[in-house]
Amino acid sequence: MPHLKIKISLFALIMILAPLSSLALSNDRTKPYYVTANEVSYFRNKHTTIYKGNVHATQGSTTLDSDTMIILTDGKTNAVIKLTAYGKPAHYSTLPNNQKTKLHARANTIIYQPKLDIVTLIQKAVVTHEKNVFSGPLIIYNIKKDTIVSKGSKKSGKTTVIIQPQSGGEL
Repeated sequence: MPHLKIKISLFALIMILAPLSSLALSNDRTKPYYVTANEVSYFRNKHTTIYKGNVHATQGSTTLDSDTMIILTDGKTNAVIKLTAYGKPAHYSTLPNNQKTKLHARANTIIYQPKLDIVTLIQKAVVTHEKNVFSGPLIIYNIKKDTIVSKGSKKSGKTTVIIQPQSGGEL
């Protein structure tokens, strides 16, 4: 499918693309970012941008692929309030600081709230780094506190964690 090419003002372009820089978990925040999609809709009065169809966002080592991505910004400061990516699944990857391998996350819905520094993965959520795997119906990652919480239920299933031993064989 060809990507839609649109002409927009520099201000609108910055408003649409700037949110991706805050999604990065590594030094990627200082690098240029690129977004492609089959369709882009910008709603200035609602401070919302919607990307549809084969959404692919990159910034340095960080990527986000989804079917649809919605970004809500603050009307006064243009700061991102909430970024939501939908897919079957949506996929996020980044090279964390001081790491040699990428961290990968996937879920049917990925919600990022930069003011809270929280990423929420909903439905079929999986986070992998090297051979370690964290999966469950709901995973909440607090970037600032570097904590992961996963909540299961009888209806949605249990959380599974697979931790590979370090070279010494101990956790």
